[in-house]
Amino acid sequence: MAIVTKIGSQAARIEIQGAIELIKGLDTMTESLQRSIRRKIINAVSTEIIKQIRQRAPRSRRTGTQDKWSRTTRERRAGVRDALARSLDKNPSSKWRKAAKARKNGIIGVTVRHLYADAMNKRSGKPIAPHSHLVEHGHRGVFWGKSTGTVGPNPYFWLGVRAALPQLKSIALNKGRAALETARNKANTIARGGRK
Repeated sequence: MAIVTKIGSQAARIEIQGAIELIKGLDTMTESLQRSIRRKIINAVSTEIIKQIRQRAPRSRRTGTQDKWSRTTRERRAGVRDALARSLDKNPSSKWRKAAKARKNGIIGVTVRHLYADAMNKRSGKPIAPHSHLVEHGHRGVFWGKSTGTVGPNPYFWLGVRAALPQLKSIALNKGRAALETARNKANTIARGGRK
């Protein structure tokens, strides 16, 4: 089972080794139930990754840069708060460009990424520029039309991914066991002639 995290053109694949095998009884379920349980596990794990990244994402209120904005910048950015944190998104494998190929190969996954279309400037209605790679890796600083050297990197995305790693296996196990128990109860109810 794998989760892909991506920023800019860089991606990392996180393998959760042994999580599925440790959930006893999964192999007794039908293929569709197994896929459903795997999807629930991957969704829970990717939610934890996003939570950890959001905690580390830079926010202009914390750094004080919002206080230095000019009047026109404040007007232009009206209603936009914490764009990097808000734009984090999960893209399930069923929504990938090559979803049919992934499905055919038995791949169930999630891509954790920044989705800038969701972080819209409320005043202009335009999406916020994709700048997470500049924050992550650093860039040449140009402020108010003047080059000021470089701005150091803030690797919030990968720090969040690394912070989530220790908890992922236990989250996967807990979610998998709970989903398996729900599936078993549902199967037992149907076998006894009850409702779905």
